[in-house]
Amino acid sequence: MKSFSIGWNPDSIVIKLIGAFLLVMLPLCALSISITYYSSNQMQAEVERANESKVHFYYSHLEFELQRITGLVTEYSQDETLATFSTRIPIMSRYEVDSNLNNIYTKLKQIKETSPYISDVVYYVPEINKRVSAAVGVR
Repeated sequence: MKSFSIGWNPDSIVIKLIGAFLLVMLPLCALSISITYYSSNQMQAEVERANESKVHFYYSHLEFELQRITGLVTEYSQDETLATFSTRIPIMSRYEVDSNLNNIYTKLKQIKETSPYISDVVYYVPEINKRVSAAVGVR
């Protein structure tokens, strides 16, 4: 029996074809990997910039809302009905008290409806042990 051994001849056409294939494919693979890496870094930078832009927008919007709500609270703290109601209760009739509580409820509801960040506004009247809530009403 003859042993079967493969002898690679350097002048063989198969060796030359494999060498030519590797000479063409290896630079293409390296180029593909470098383009993929560069594109990945570029996409990551774009996503980071987009996220920073979103955060800046939300921060600006929240800051604007906070300033607006602070202005509303300042405006309503100087409102005569809200400021003097609890001191005038002893001299008011039951109808006037209820009417003022309804007016206060309306004002609190307006404050609540002006912003999606406000879930409830409460005005407490210790003289008559009542709470006026924009979400619940007079209790």
